[in-house]
Amino acid sequence: MPPKPKKFYGVRVGIEPGVYESWEECQKVIAVSGAVHKSFLSRDEAAAWVNGAPAAPGKITRFYAVARGHKPGVYTDWDSAQMQTTGFTRPVFRKFDTRAEAEDYLGAYPAGSNQAPSAKSQPTRKRGLEIDEEEEEVVLSRKKSKAPSTDGKITMVYTDGAAPGNGKAGACGGVGVWFGADDPRNVSERLAGPLQTNQRAELTAILRALQLVDLDSPIEIRTDSQYSIDCVTKWYVSWVKKGWKTAGGTPVKNADLVKAIRDLMEDREAKGTITILTKVVGHSGDYGNDQADRLAVLGAQLPALDEKGLGE
Repeated sequence: MPPKPKKFYGVRVGIEPGVYESWEECQKVIAVSGAVHKSFLSRDEAAAWVNGAPAAPGKITRFYAVARGHKPGVYTDWDSAQMQTTGFTRPVFRKFDTRAEAEDYLGAYPAGSNQAPSAKSQPTRKRGLEIDEEEEEVVLSRKKSKAPSTDGKITMVYTDGAAPGNGKAGACGGVGVWFGADDPRNVSERLAGPLQTNQRAELTAILRALQLVDLDSPIEIRTDSQYSIDCVTKWYVSWVKKGWKTAGGTPVKNADLVKAIRDLMEDREAKGTITILTKVVGHSGDYGNDQADRLAVLGAQLPALDEKGLGE
């Protein structure tokens, strides 16, 4: 049997973009959400692709201009663009068919500032690049923030919540946070307070993860709770405007946890630190999610705690 041809692995988006000669080396630098990589049969092809060579023939390329996000710029795949907008307060981005249009769109924003566009440099109608009313409200209402730097290190953590009997009297909530095997920061604890629901357990797990990582340390939180992600990246904007009331005028559920998470996320953003929340599929064989789930279930079996986290 002839030997397998040697492969070269190009990493266009990752902890350290470049060309790697083994899959093991490649894996170490793509262990972040939104990583973009591809294998080639020659180093030159891999290097050219990493440096922005055109996509394979027949593939339609879209250009995503991220004007306000963790790292503003033009991206050629949605995963990479999404990585820069997830967890960023009120991001601004748009899809284009050409790189020139995307770069013109970014030209309306002061380089590296994440500020609103100046009046002189705003895109014009005749070029089809005008910011729509919704986007304009977003960019004009956002406070300044520093451009983040990851220094090539992102802490990845899985979170989960459990509440056997959720919605019924006698329900018990548990919180699970998994940084890795035998990591001293792992959490398995009972959900505090009288409200023992799955949603509160999920949000508390995210809050605990943020509390356990330094404000200036980039973090990716992986959770199977789309509800939690939407609460702290989308819905909270409307709730703030309405005084933490729903469209029907009732108090927002779990507002105390959402506020606490947002406070930490904004403190991190003020330092220029990336906070990414990634949705994973629960009970699908994802090892990290399974471990966080296990810790949450064990936590639900512990003695009850009051709202201050003290035993009853």
